[in-house]
Parts: sequence; structure tokens; C-alpha cells
Amino acid sequence: MSQYIRDDNFVRVSESSTLTVSDTLPLGTYLLKFDAERQQFYLKRMEDFVTHGKIYGEHRLIVERIISTFMSRENRNTGVLLSGVKGSGKTLTAKMISMELATRYQYPTIVVNQGFNTALLAAFLHTVDVPCMILFDEFDKVYSYKEDESATQSGLLDILDGVFSSRKLFILSCNNAALLNPYFFSRPGRIFYRYRYGGLSESIVEQYCNDHLLYPDWKREIMQLSALVQDLTFDILQAVVEETNRYNESPRSFMGNMNVSYSLDGIYDVQLYNKEGRLLGSYKKRDISFGHRGWSISLPRTQENIALTKVKGAFLRDDEEDDEVYGYYTPELSDLSAVSRNGTLELSLNGGTLLAVLSRSVTHTLNYETLISMCNG
Repeated sequence: MSQYIRDDNFVRVSESSTLTVSDTLPLGTYLLKFDAERQQFYLKRMEDFVTHGKIYGEHRLIVERIISTFMSRENRNTGVLLSGVKGSGKTLTAKMISMELATRYQYPTIVVNQGFNTALLAAFLHTVDVPCMILFDEFDKVYSYKEDESATQSGLLDILDGVFSSRKLFILSCNNAALLNPYFFSRPGRIFYRYRYGGLSESIVEQYCNDHLLYPDWKREIMQLSALVQDLTFDILQAVVEETNRYNESPRSFMGNMNVSYSLDGIYDVQLYNKEGRLLGSYKKRDISFGHRGWSISLPRTQENIALTKVKGAFLRDDEEDDEVYGYYTPELSDLSAVSRNGTLELSLNGGTLLAVLSRSVTHTLNYETLISMCNG
């Protein structure tokens, strides 16, 4: 038997016997969609979020704090910004929050992954009169910073400022916080928490290797090389451990061929030593990368340094018309002799006749971590 569902002047004919009408939004996870013909939003049920395997890091602590704060702020919305590169843990945190809200409080989740007219979106969200979580996924890509477009970040600010009939937890994930409207920041009334997701910590890398690496002899090398990945994600770590388990060979022998960028940002002091350990020269180098960017190296034109240019396979050359010997060197992962988690590297160069020690220069950028260390000092 067909059923006729009237909505204002629209009638939909359905043969479904599962049609239900409820005074509240049923528990579940929904994807927000828009009917262009009727100019109306609707919710499409999607699979609920799930997580797999062991949860590493501080995700559970972050989730607990966000939920506790949200539940304690009666009659108010709470905004949370999760920023960081893909694979760094933002989506995992959002999934865990959604799952916990559903389990503990039977709150549904609405996922927004398209750029909608923010005026229409605000009107629709006002009609959702139940507490729920609203997840804006990768909204820095979906919502524009250009004011001449309808799906704008400033329009999203208006939504966060809005007064709703029931409180809502707004979770915004973004890959690049530099692309955000500055009015998102320093306004806890809009965004109460901001969590920045970066590379995995040394302790997480070690835990993961202990749990999954079949050949423990390679753990130290994986941990050293992981320090060279600016934003080490679980995707990268899993791939490296998987490849090591598959072939039982040195990660250094294959990591250069993996689809991973190895670099450390910042200014580095480079010191060159001979194999006896005597300092030959020093200079500064901005950013450290491997396999695709050459470094210009120069040394005073002394008899000892001239002798280094005559070593078989040496990259150094003697310019007799200049006061220096020079070289153009592209460092490879295979040149690494030591790596520390603070970014200090040792490279064996020039056929082993030179040792380059690269250490990060002191910067004067005052970030939150620097401020805290100064206060504790």
C-alpha cells in the first residue's frame, strides 16, 4: 500500500512501510544534503562512526575534556577547532567524540562536508531543536574566505555566534589554519578549544614499533628517521613498519623511495669536521631536505681543504681563482650517521672524509610552548 507524505505543497509517494514520524531527531549519524529543486535541506542517514585497533596518544583525554566542557555549558553552543595535516588524528578525535555522545547521551551527529549557503544553513540548523554534534569536515577547503561567495567562512562565524533552541557542539576540522578567517581566533565564544595536531611524538613511535614491528633490531633506525619527517602521521609510520616487516631490511635502504618528504624547517648551524674531528668551517642553512635539493658548501682554501678535493669521489672542487674550495651536494638518507629527536643530524660526506653536524639555531619566535618553558624556568 502506498503512503502519501505531504510537506507543505509537496506530496511524496512512498511504498515504504518503515515511515515513522518523531518529535525528536532519531539517534544516528547523518550527512547534510540539499535539494536544489525544492531549496530545502535534508538529512541522509550514514553509517555510524567506528574506530579500529589501539588508540595511541592523547585522543581519549582530549575527547573527555571536550565532552565534559560541552555538557557543563548549559544553553550555550561550544566550538572546537581541530587543525593539522591529513592523517594526524583530527578525524579520529571527531569520530570518538561522536561515538561517546551517542553512547552516553544519545546525541546524534550531523556531518557537513559541502559548501552550502551559510544563510540557508543557519536557518536549517535553527530548526534542529535537539542537542547534537555538527561536524564541519575540512571546512577550510569547503568554505571560502572570499566574501563574494555564498559559502563563506564569515557566514560560518555568524552560525557560531547564533543562539539556538538547543545547544550544539560544533567540531571544525581543517588542514591549514593559515587559510582561516582571523576572527575565528581569540574568540572563545565562537571557538572554545583549538587543538593543533602535528607529528607523532617519540613515545608514540616507540609504542607503535613495540606493538607492530616484527624485527625489533630496526626500531632504533625507524625512530631516528621518523625525526626527519616534519609531520609524521600514522599513515607514514604504518607504511614504514609494514615495509620493514615485509622485507626485514634497513628502513634507511627504502625510505628514500617511499612517497614521503623528509625535511626539517628552520635555520640550522652546519659545522664541517675532518675525520680526525677538527672543525674545518661552519655556516648557516635554511631548511633541511633530502634527495631533491642541493646544498652549496664552501671551505677556506687551505692546503688541508685542497687535499680533500682530491679524494676519489669527492664532491668538493678547487677553484684556483677563488679563496675557497666549494661543492654542490644533494644529501641522501644513506648519508645519515646519527639523528636526534631535537633535530640534530650527523652526515658522513665526501667519501667519509667529512662529518657535517647540523643543529637547529635558536629562534626568537615566541609560541605557547616557549612561553610555558620560560615561565617554568
